[in-house]
Order: sequence, then structure tokens, then C-alpha cells
Amino acid sequence: MTMVMDVSERRVCRVAGKHRSTQRRTAPPNPYRDKLVARLRELAVVNPRRGRRYIMDLLRKERWSVGARLMKRLWRQEGLLVPGKRVKRRRIAAGENSIVRRRATRKNEVWAWTSCRTRRPTAAPSACWWCWTS
Repeated sequence: MTMVMDVSERRVCRVAGKHRSTQRRTAPPNPYRDKLVARLRELAVVNPRRGRRYIMDLLRKERWSVGARLMKRLWRQEGLLVPGKRVKRRRIAAGENSIVRRRATRKNEVWAWTSCRTRRPTAAPSACWWCWTS
């Protein structure tokens, strides 16, 4: 409407009863930004366990002009995420300090460590951690 009537954006929005931020033009295409996003995606695929800071350092080493705010905005717009860490399972071993995991022998059997308090007639109370309960 500003182009047709040669009136300022402020006046047109006041007459129409709309906020000025809803009437902004879209940004013109930026070939540099498009190439940067393409390279960003390539590096994210090659380095799946790395985040935006690491990728930003790689881009800077390749002489791309990218700041922290721009990188954060592009990372969010592209929907890139770092997958979560996998949980390590404890190994079942028979070493000196190992804990041998016992397998369930029936359905819904739960094993847990418990504290057994014992009192010997001649000594103070002691705790032993070797008792199994199910």
C-alpha cells in the first residue's frame, strides 16, 4: 500500500489499525548466507556429535565470517541438534572389585543392595553391604 499511494509505512499502519512489525518486507535473498547455511549443514552431518560452537570454529578456520549470534540463529532456524549421549552399561566381570550382576530367575524379580545392621554381643553395631534381597 505504501508503494501504491506513496505514503509512509507508519501512516498506513495507523490508518489500517495494524502494528508496523507485521507489515515488514521479507529480506532479499542473500547468496552468501545460503552458501554459509549449506556449508553449516555439511559440517553438521560430518560431525554429528559436535555442537554449534565447534562448527562455528570450523567455519572460522575456513575463513567464513560468522559471529556467535548469527551462528545461534542459523543453528536454531535449521533445526540442528546434537544427539544425547548413550548410557554406558556396566560390564559384568569377575575382577577383584567387580560386582557380579545376577540375572532374574522368575518374572518381575527385582534385586537390590540392602544394608543389614547386625549387633554382635561384644561389639558395636556394624553394617554389612553383602546382603541380597528380592
